[in-house]
Amino acid sequence: MGASLDDLKPVADHLRALAQSVGDPPEIAGYEADSADVTITRMHRVSVSDDDLRAFAETLRGIPTLSGLDGGIAHYSPSASGSISLDLIGHWLLAQARASPSEDCVACLMAAIAKNQSPVLEIIPVWGISPRVSIDLGEGIKIVPIHDLPPSKLKDLFIGKRRHKYSFDIANSSPRPGAAIVKETVHGPLYESKNRKKGSRLVS
Repeated sequence: MGASLDDLKPVADHLRALAQSVGDPPEIAGYEADSADVTITRMHRVSVSDDDLRAFAETLRGIPTLSGLDGGIAHYSPSASGSISLDLIGHWLLAQARASPSEDCVACLMAAIAKNQSPVLEIIPVWGISPRVSIDLGEGIKIVPIHDLPPSKLKDLFIGKRRHKYSFDIANSSPRPGAAIVKETVHGPLYESKNRKKGSRLVS
């Protein structure tokens, strides 16, 4: 069984209190405010003191589902993975709590852990066409104007956005795609815990 709302209340309470004192992650300094380097990083990291983060990680450790993730492997995509730590989970929760209620952030995290999969977009740039609106091809596939894609460093490259004042990207002087083929699919498993086989769930 997963953790109950009462079990998760200490996490939500600690998150709500701590989120009021965190700031932007220092690594975004120097980047253009509307670049993906800023918008995406803000969704995952914050500026927080080591002591505060350590204390929050201990609160997270009190939830067996979360403590079971510590030391496991996160699968960010079919070709990219990395280690999981309670510090990273803490950063993500704090980043989310700057814009959403703490209870919603915790519930979202627990739902993703339980499901162990997430919607994902497969994107292929297309040159030679510049549609004004999205074209639905059916079966979860669309042709989307390049400017309507969600934020990413690759999108910034294709539309010629300057990431920071010293940046120069080859796409700035090359023909740019006007659209992309986008397919909605599902990525999973999102994680494997340290002591379990790939794809196994920590909660039911």
